[in-house]
Amino acid sequence: GPISRQELDACLAAQAQSRKKLGQLLVDNDYINEDTLYPILAEKLGMEYRRFEHTDVDHQLTYLVSERFAERNLVLPLKLNYEEELLEMAVSDPTNLQVRDMLDSVAEAQGAELKLVLAGPSRLRESISYAYSFNKQMEMDLEEMEIEADWEEGDARSEITITEDL
Repeated sequence: GPISRQELDACLAAQAQSRKKLGQLLVDNDYINEDTLYPILAEKLGMEYRRFEHTDVDHQLTYLVSERFAERNLVLPLKLNYEEELLEMAVSDPTNLQVRDMLDSVAEAQGAELKLVLAGPSRLRESISYAYSFNKQMEMDLEEMEIEADWEEGDARSEITITEDL
């Protein structure tokens, strides 16, 4: 149900003592959940809210921002549409102008306009973790395949040389 005046006052008092945003305090105290809060915030900010799944993320776009940057700022590239020249990025805090400027630069380097979509922090954390671990696993699998392929190519003429005396 709605938040009581007492709950709101408690969060406002906590906000005065911390650097957290009111919405995050409401979520942290279980007065509201992200799936309720973020669509309301998106509407207030004139943005699209996106409750996406891991499968909605183009894992090939993770090269656009480092994993560390994504985790620290809760941003994730979702889709790059070359025809529309549009890069969609999920963010949890579209009011961070420094991050927004950096993402604008990333989009510009791709020859695209930036479209920010709002997403809840917990979903972003999960998706960032999944997307970057997915790519790491793919890279490891590819490296293993290359090593096996190299070994098979040179199998007949491969020699092991010991360079130290035992």
